[in-house]
Amino acid sequence: MEDLSAQDFFVWSLLEACTHESLPISQEAARWRDYVGVQDTWLRQNEILEKFKRPDEFPRYSAAVEKEIKQLTENKYHLTINEVEFEYPVELELINKKVLDYRPIPSHANGKQFPKPFIKWYLEKRVNEWLAAGGYVEWKTNFQFFIKFSEHPIAGGRLFLKAFYWDLWGDLAHVRLEYQRATGAALLIGKWWKYARFPFRLVTKPPVLKKYYYQTLED
Repeated sequence: MEDLSAQDFFVWSLLEACTHESLPISQEAARWRDYVGVQDTWLRQNEILEKFKRPDEFPRYSAAVEKEIKQLTENKYHLTINEVEFEYPVELELINKKVLDYRPIPSHANGKQFPKPFIKWYLEKRVNEWLAAGGYVEWKTNFQFFIKFSEHPIAGGRLFLKAFYWDLWGDLAHVRLEYQRATGAALLIGKWWKYARFPFRLVTKPPVLKKYYYQTLED
């Protein structure tokens, strides 16, 4: 896997999805897929996909992060991660649309929680990564096993269908960075429109912005 670039890995994952859905691919692509799909690649894929599964126990974070979680939990008006509903770009049977995490939504350094629309947008980006890394084929395959063993509920549910998950608190630094990028992009677009040349503004609709460019829901 050391010689396989990230781009090649996602191309291989896409070809695997095409094969699973019986979609046509060229003979050259099929040969390359089989050549690349050796044990190291499969092991690397499983390692990546494990990051999108809820652990049996939450890991211990730094003292500062643990303190933030505790302070937010003690606020009875805090928002929780499982309140955020997100969407998938493809149809997947029985897939969860909320992260099974009842902890508070992460916050800025000042303790103010991120808005739910931003968390929705952020989680949907992680969904796309999960699908691209092989989550689509994994879920489709495991769903077939789930149906096959549905007569045995204990084995059918818990053994095969592992809900999509992302650890927002474990990813706190990147969550905050993405928020800064999102707000910065919105301000840039707003300033561009404000100072656009007059004739151009007459024939162009103003950008539909709320507070941030990712925002599609009300605060």
